[in-house]
Amino acid sequence: MHVLMVWVSCWRRASGKKHTWACGLLQFVSLYGCGVAYTITTATSIRAILKANCYHDHGHDAPCNYGGSYYMLVFGAAQLLLSFIPDFHDMAWLSVVAAVMSFSYAFIGLGLGVATTICKPIPLLLSLTNTPIFPFVSVDHLYRKKSYGPMNVDIRQASSPTCFCSSANGIIKGSITGVQMRTPVQKIWRVSQAIGDIAFAYPYSLILLEIQDTLKSPPAENKTMKRASMISILVTTFFYLCCGCFGYAAFGSDAPGNLLTGFGFYEPYWLIDFANACIILHLLGGYQVYSQPIFQFVDRYFAEQFPDSGFVNDFHTVQLPCLPPWRVNLLRVCFRTLYVASTTAVAVAFPYFNEVLALLGALNFWPLAIYFPVEMYFIQRNVPRWSTRWLVLQSFSVVCLLVSAFALVGSIEGLITQKLG
Repeated sequence: MHVLMVWVSCWRRASGKKHTWACGLLQFVSLYGCGVAYTITTATSIRAILKANCYHDHGHDAPCNYGGSYYMLVFGAAQLLLSFIPDFHDMAWLSVVAAVMSFSYAFIGLGLGVATTICKPIPLLLSLTNTPIFPFVSVDHLYRKKSYGPMNVDIRQASSPTCFCSSANGIIKGSITGVQMRTPVQKIWRVSQAIGDIAFAYPYSLILLEIQDTLKSPPAENKTMKRASMISILVTTFFYLCCGCFGYAAFGSDAPGNLLTGFGFYEPYWLIDFANACIILHLLGGYQVYSQPIFQFVDRYFAEQFPDSGFVNDFHTVQLPCLPPWRVNLLRVCFRTLYVASTTAVAVAFPYFNEVLALLGALNFWPLAIYFPVEMYFIQRNVPRWSTRWLVLQSFSVVCLLVSAFALVGSIEGLITQKLG
């Protein structure tokens, strides 16, 4: 909460009260949107684990279909419980776990993309009657398949594969023009959605505030801030570019929206399970990190507006079996329940991973990452109007606005098409 108030306070001092509410509202919309996106992503990762195990046991053509709404409801129930743990988002270990989980699934996704691109395919196992059998990763696994009984397999056909990649290519797929669409208009919409996804991938306004909240001096905070910002941008850019490029090189036009849940990769299934488990653990805490500032703002706002209200300010002690006493505030119970329920309901109504992320990215990128920082810079540095620096930064802001508007229109079109289709 402190870090969000610092951002809003800086904008109030720089530009007055006129635009403060707009800045705060956009921040809250961004945080709320992260809750919706995390609910969708977590449910997708849970289904990916179930599908990976199903495909491993029954083959890649097995009808392994799992609904997503149930797992979104489970995630919402878990978040409702976590919402009442005091200072959950401020626990030191939470940042460490989130960092470890992030690097784990990022490295796994990158490694699988690289392996699929550079490895040569494993030869098909052939029975003694020259009948093709699924190209499993290992002969030992093939022997475990009950459907084949005593395997009459010429093992020499599968000896010494170049590397253990069941879906390897050995070539670079894709093209400069990208996915082929039926009409030019569809191509334009797809490009705009991709721009929105890229914008969502760089929520630098949130990263900036998280860095600022952990600054200590000495050394001087401005030096630490600059260094931390550069490192975060470089690391983020490295992983996004590598995962995106190698994912497209591995699958070309068939690249899934999410490499770890779209089943471009089938094996090793246990590694895909582990990567998706890392995503789930990361998002369990990440939801709270982005939701608690909203909870605390609402608590403080209503306490200031209604200082004599028992519903707002009174706490009641509840004793549950085998648990320590729990202090309950009725406003917190009602608002946090409604908040979690609303994010879950929106996710269930629009469970479209790429389109929702593109919409959120298009909505938040320009105002939070471009417009407000540029305007604050003008005021703090007293940049004169129509100077070279002013013209360059204003032109940059206008270009980003147009790009964000283009991405917003395309993401809305994609969301409507998915919903109606």
